[in-house]
Amino acid sequence: MQKGFHNAPLRCAMALAVIGHSFEHIQESHPQNTLSTIEKARLDKAYKLLLSRKDIAPRIIDLAKYSGLSATRLKTGFREIYGCGPYSLFQAHRMEHAKILLKKYSVTETAIQLGYSNISHFSAAFQRQFGKLPNTYRKKN
Repeated sequence: MQKGFHNAPLRCAMALAVIGHSFEHIQESHPQNTLSTIEKARLDKAYKLLLSRKDIAPRIIDLAKYSGLSATRLKTGFREIYGCGPYSLFQAHRMEHAKILLKKYSVTETAIQLGYSNISHFSAAFQRQFGKLPNTYRKKN
């Protein structure tokens, strides 16, 4: 056995710790928020339009035109402010609303109100978001 070979995992762990610390330092010196006040206001405008309906998501190009931003800037701005893209945010909001509807309506009625033409697509989306099927959620609540 070579001298110091048994310390290789320890050296590897130390090297990874140093690299991790370096990346943290780089992130601190380069702040993520690069949006101007005007862009933030435009993103807020797009956000309000995006969440104004629960049955259909506006197209990215329509949100961009409405807000006065490019489609690319809209998507990157959403990720910067809200932590995800516009469609992911819409879908999360839609599924939160589904939980409210399921307290009053059947799974089928809820899916229809949310704009789903296929109940299994709604069920799959709900399960992805919450880890349980809407029928199971409905029975427990």
